[in-house]
Amino acid sequence: MADVIMEYELMEEMRQAFDAASQQLGDNMSGLNLIGGLVDGGALVGKGGQKLADLITNGIIPFTKQLQDKMDELAQDVDGARAFLQEGDSTAASRFK
Repeated sequence: MADVIMEYELMEEMRQAFDAASQQLGDNMSGLNLIGGLVDGGALVGKGGQKLADLITNGIIPFTKQLQDKMDELAQDVDGARAFLQEGDSTAASRFK
């Protein structure tokens, strides 16, 4: 049976990448809220402006929030798996001392 070798440093890098993606998506949402507010405030009037504001508010922002939530979930999953595997390695190693 093959040995399983985990690269805990790579798992930590993956968690950090998911955290960074979540942060970037949060920054994007802030910008989208600002743009939506400007458009709603009259920066672009008429049907086109209203359609753009609706698209930003009811389409892009909720979808971006879903992506951010998924990045947070993945970061927690990777960190939980890393902790679980490290604990298992420690437990197994302690049996041979």
